[in-house]
Amino acid sequence: MFLAIFYLLSALIAVCSCRNHHKHHYVLPTVPGEGSGSYDYCYNRSNATCHTLSYHSQLLMDDHYHDNKSSDMSFILLPGVHILNSSLLFRNLNSVSFIGHEGQMNRSNDSSIRHSEVTLSCSGNATYSAFTLDSVQHVSIAGFTITGCGNGILLTNVSSFKMLSVSILNSAGSGIMYTKNEGKGTVMMYDCFFFKNCQHGSQCFHASIKGNNSIVSANVTHTSFSTGLHTLAGLYIDINSTENTTTNCTTGDYQEYSTVQITRCSFLNNSAPNGGLNIKTILTNVYITGSTFSANNFSRGDSLPVASGLTLSTLNSNIVSLHKLNVSGNTGRGAYVEVQCERKTKCFPLTICDSVFERNTASYGGGLLIVSLFVNIELNNVAIFSNTYNHASDYDNHYSSLLCYCSHLNRRKVKISGLKVIGNEMTGVLSIMCELVFSNDASIIANNTSPHNGGGIWLDNKSSAKTISNKGGVVELINNTAVKGGGIYSESYSLLREVYPFRVPACQTGLLRAHFTNNTAIVAGNDVYGGNVFECRKNNDIDSFFDVLDCNESTPLLNKFSKPISSAISSNPYGVCTCTEANGVNCSSRSIQKEVYPGGRVYLSLVTVGMCGGISPSVLTMETNSVNVTLGNSKQETGTQCKNFSYTVKQFGQETDNSFMTIGTTGSSYYFDDSPLTVHIKFLSCPHGFQLKSGECVCDPALEKAEDIQCNVSWAEYPIRQSQNRWIYYDQDYNCTIVHENCPVNYCKTTETYLSIDDPDTQCTQNRSGTLCGSCSTGLSLMLGSNRCYKCNNKYLSLILVFIVAGVALVAFLLVTNLTVSVGSINGLLFYANTFKLNAITFYSNDANLPVLSQFISWLNLDLGIETCFIDGLDGYWKTWLQFVFPVYIWLIVGAIIIGSHYSGRLSRIFGNNNVPVLATLILMSYSKILRSVTRSLMFSSIKCSDKYTHHVWSIDANIEYFSFKHSILFLMSVVFLLVGMIYTGLVFSSQWLQRLNCKICCRTDPMFKLKPLIDAYTGPFKDKYRFWTGLLLVSRALIASIFSYTTGSAIHLNDFIIVVLCGILIWLSSGGIYRETIVGRIELIYIVNILMLSLLTMLSNHLEWGINPYLTGVSVSISLVLFLLTIIAHTHIAIKKRFPSYWYWCAKKSRTESHEDALHLLLDSRATSDDESETDCYSPSAIVQRRESLIFDFEM
Repeated sequence: MFLAIFYLLSALIAVCSCRNHHKHHYVLPTVPGEGSGSYDYCYNRSNATCHTLSYHSQLLMDDHYHDNKSSDMSFILLPGVHILNSSLLFRNLNSVSFIGHEGQMNRSNDSSIRHSEVTLSCSGNATYSAFTLDSVQHVSIAGFTITGCGNGILLTNVSSFKMLSVSILNSAGSGIMYTKNEGKGTVMMYDCFFFKNCQHGSQCFHASIKGNNSIVSANVTHTSFSTGLHTLAGLYIDINSTENTTTNCTTGDYQEYSTVQITRCSFLNNSAPNGGLNIKTILTNVYITGSTFSANNFSRGDSLPVASGLTLSTLNSNIVSLHKLNVSGNTGRGAYVEVQCERKTKCFPLTICDSVFERNTASYGGGLLIVSLFVNIELNNVAIFSNTYNHASDYDNHYSSLLCYCSHLNRRKVKISGLKVIGNEMTGVLSIMCELVFSNDASIIANNTSPHNGGGIWLDNKSSAKTISNKGGVVELINNTAVKGGGIYSESYSLLREVYPFRVPACQTGLLRAHFTNNTAIVAGNDVYGGNVFECRKNNDIDSFFDVLDCNESTPLLNKFSKPISSAISSNPYGVCTCTEANGVNCSSRSIQKEVYPGGRVYLSLVTVGMCGGISPSVLTMETNSVNVTLGNSKQETGTQCKNFSYTVKQFGQETDNSFMTIGTTGSSYYFDDSPLTVHIKFLSCPHGFQLKSGECVCDPALEKAEDIQCNVSWAEYPIRQSQNRWIYYDQDYNCTIVHENCPVNYCKTTETYLSIDDPDTQCTQNRSGTLCGSCSTGLSLMLGSNRCYKCNNKYLSLILVFIVAGVALVAFLLVTNLTVSVGSINGLLFYANTFKLNAITFYSNDANLPVLSQFISWLNLDLGIETCFIDGLDGYWKTWLQFVFPVYIWLIVGAIIIGSHYSGRLSRIFGNNNVPVLATLILMSYSKILRSVTRSLMFSSIKCSDKYTHHVWSIDANIEYFSFKHSILFLMSVVFLLVGMIYTGLVFSSQWLQRLNCKICCRTDPMFKLKPLIDAYTGPFKDKYRFWTGLLLVSRALIASIFSYTTGSAIHLNDFIIVVLCGILIWLSSGGIYRETIVGRIELIYIVNILMLSLLTMLSNHLEWGINPYLTGVSVSISLVLFLLTIIAHTHIAIKKRFPSYWYWCAKKSRTESHEDALHLLLDSRATSDDESETDCYSPSAIVQRRESLIFDFEM
């Protein structure tokens, strides 16, 4: 339709052009179009000139064709390809028109490209323009394609330029360049297409329209600008109409405006750092309607783009209207709109309506950036969706999808209705020095995520937001997220109120009606951060910190929050508050009192709060008076919740009452006298065990001398730390500190322990208390099987029956199995068990418990082996007495059996001839237990209180004085047992030599005759040369028991070494074979080697810190237990064989004969004398005493 109109206008010009010398030229194509009939069409017309462009190009070089302003020229390009070898130059003509015959625009196979059947193509790599028109009044171009030229069309000072259905493709430079330097000019483009221009240029455009001091009317409709390779902008319009005025006789001078109309155009895929459309005007009305700006990008690296989609900058424009725009997918901001208006110029508001800005990428104003200087703004039904930022912000990280920037001298209103800002990866709306006014349709700001502040709206300190109450305008803020201010973030002045009272900002958001839903702030202010809501009150006197916290007065904004509103609203911090135990915030107290020891720590749970009491993190500041303060390890920065801070305070001089520190906050918009928190400090006298030195409490001299003791009054109620086996106490009667090294047994903790010497029980283990942890805590009783205290009752007395039965069972077991010392197979096991028990503290390190195995060792030592109560009130004193009871009880049982057998033949036949060996075995088993009980009874400790006194106490219960009446009885009993034990040990050890002196004086009164059965029980299994061996093992037990009673408390690491040395000596002494039966000797050797290896490996484990002691102990005891079980099986086998000889009838007679012969030889050997004894000496009384009776002792294994 428009092309027909264009042809009609051209025909009218041709009819009326006789007097104007109008010339019509038909231009033949260089390459005719297929089936076009161009030549026939041309030559069949009368008065028609038909030539190619080459002809006209040469002809136009003649000046005769130029400088004739009354001349009109019309060129009709016939279908086909017109090759142009040089530019077509027209100058100083009235009109020039180029019309493509049948030049309708078609789409190629690539639907994005449009072209005509008439094509004008420049030859080769052309650098010249297709058309150059200078000072031509009227230019009309329609219906063809220009491709491959340096520039498409150059127009200078052309009054009227019309272009219809023209496509300009693949130009090295610009497609069209229109310049008007004065006067008026008109540019009209309709249904045109620009594609892949600026292929080699660096400062070019698809099309440019420039008016310098001119009134230019530019109308571009239904035109596409796409895929500009190196374009600065797709369409560039620069119009300056400053010096153009028109005189009116009635009203005087008035300003005439230029006009720019962009309607239904598209700007696609251009490399456009200055915008797909770039408009820069002065005194020009701008109308952009129904246009699309999509996928334009920024590919240059030398500067940031203004906007890749749309860039518009106007000065003193009367009207700027943007309507139904679609700005999407641009890299380097969607749209940049800058409107300025000088104060004497009347400018209507910038209007943007029914437009969409989505999926654009930029740092600030990613979707739309508006700069308005003295011009109001109206946004109606604008949608801004899914815009992102590119980390290239040069504006203080103000990432935003919509940015409104207004005059800093006079804030301008931004009227908003029906705004939708949704799903942007930056602040939804950023306002700088603007007044946002919401009215009419509700606005929705939702699902925006800001990497910094203000998820929904960000207001700088000169901006505000409000709602016109009678015109709707509710703002819905939903699911927005930011660091501060998930819904709204408002900056505040940093000026101090007391210095600049007139600069206090007005109410910024209090008059805004908004609904907040699920907004989130990482730091503070889920819904609102800042905005000085407290300024919205009728009484605007802000005199104290409490005035800032008071947000109870109703305002349109605060009405939408439930009380309290501190979780939803906050601001820059105004003051410091304390926290309650339930992590609540207490701002009512501005001064608190703390009592602390010099050098101790003051612990405070603090938050910094802003407007309405909302938590707002900040860095703390501090001022002090008469106190030295050292900050704790934590950073002095509050968080989003209550945070604990610690301060080490040292006394300044002798001042104890007038010391305080003031804790304030940084970044406050206001400063009040009551904003900081004042902490008054009262210094206490140093606690016991400390002395005041250099303003702090440190260890007193007694603790300083001890190794590995640390003192710190900041360690709450337990200010002393130690990890050695020691007991520390303060004697208030003598005012001295007691440090007792080597706490007895395992009463005190050896791991790292915090304690107070006013409460020494904290260093005790197993619920113990008292001096040296020697007694049980109040209400507790000592348990059997350990040193632990527990709450017991008397129902456990029934255990007496268990002990009675256990004693009888033990005697019966030994009688039946013949597992006695007379055989020798149990000697090594008892030595192993006794030695193990004496060093149990080392082997059972860290209170390791080995079920079954530990009971096995305990039972061999006649201990209970399990931890249990016995009687209410049992203490260490009576428990020590109980240790003597069970051994004596089983001795009495065996003694009764022996006496009964002596007087009763029936009992003698029942119990056989093993009574004495069983008694000897039980005495040996109880020897170590009696020895340990005697040692414990005789142990003492010395408690020294500096040089004031020394007390000697019983180590087992240090609450009992040594040699007190109570202890003396136990001491005397222990001495009796000790003397008996020494006699017993000496007799067994020296019997080998004492028997040689028997009957030298008086045989009837010689005790060796009386004790011969008992002595033979111990010496029977050994060779004559080694009858002292059992006594030697007894001496070894006595030695290590005595040594361990000292080293276990002071040098426990020596115990393992002593055992290793002792066992090494025993192995060396027994290397020649000490038992008459080799297998018995090997069994004992296994036990000795076992305890030696356990001690050696434990010593290495402790030294190298392997931490495997429980495993070593478990393996060692398991080996002994397995060997013991095998021994029981062997003894049971022998006992059954003797008891039931018919059981072995199937054995070969020869084997029985050999066995009897072996027994006979054994009997003969046992009665043989040494080689150097004479026949007479063998029958001497001394030899008879030394002889071992085979009727009593059977060594067969």
